[in-house]
Amino acid sequence: MEAPRLVYHYCTVEALMSILKSGCLRLSDVEKSNDYAERKWIQEMVAAEVCNLFHEHYEIQSKFQSCLKEFVGKKNLYASCFSEKSDLLSQWRAYAMDGRGVAIGFENRDLNGLQSDKMSFLKICYNLEVQRAFARRHAEELYDMVVQGESMETAVSLIYGRPEIALSIMKNPAFEEEQEWRICMSCAPERNLEDVMGEEGFHLSPIQVYYSNYRLISFYDLEFLDHKLVKEIILGPKCRLEERDVKMCLRLWGYDENHVRVLRSGATYC
Repeated sequence: MEAPRLVYHYCTVEALMSILKSGCLRLSDVEKSNDYAERKWIQEMVAAEVCNLFHEHYEIQSKFQSCLKEFVGKKNLYASCFSEKSDLLSQWRAYAMDGRGVAIGFENRDLNGLQSDKMSFLKICYNLEVQRAFARRHAEELYDMVVQGESMETAVSLIYGRPEIALSIMKNPAFEEEQEWRICMSCAPERNLEDVMGEEGFHLSPIQVYYSNYRLISFYDLEFLDHKLVKEIILGPKCRLEERDVKMCLRLWGYDENHVRVLRSGATYC
């Protein structure tokens, strides 16, 4: 299927101002999102297949679970999320102040430049058959490694380490309506990320932490160096911003207002 020309980041008005003014997208710890199965969804699917292969070897299963818990605890997955849909009511409700916020349209082609072993821009997979095949394939590979004498620690590190980005783009099919894309990155928060900071056209900040809803949430700011990445701003069905004020802010913060369309949602939601 052909990729959409634009993808949309639904957010509050405050977030819109921050993104436009700073030229930054925030990559937050995905496990602090509204999907409590983030990251765990496919990890647990692989784990179930591994335990099935070792179904009569309870000590090996226990060792596997212990190694997996230790490995997962070493790294976080960070993401900035987008939707193919420019005017989706469920997105307005969930991510944009119940329709009082906005959706920012970004050029998909430019975000596709974020492709490396550490950071990628990818479409979310909701297909259960694809996910199950992925889980079986990786479980069988881990099984073969252990049977051939490899340590469980090494096997878990290899099997769960190589596809970490893939782990971040497989989600519960219940979220399929969102048609999500995301910039995703896997790293240990304490690591020096100088090797990632040179992505062409982008710059990654040092790690930062904020407190929200009784939790500490770590994040990175990803600065986009070309303002032409922003193509549209769609005002939500309850948004009270005036188009001329949004265009004024675009001019003030270095954007060419002729290259950014400001539109209103067509959703009849009140």
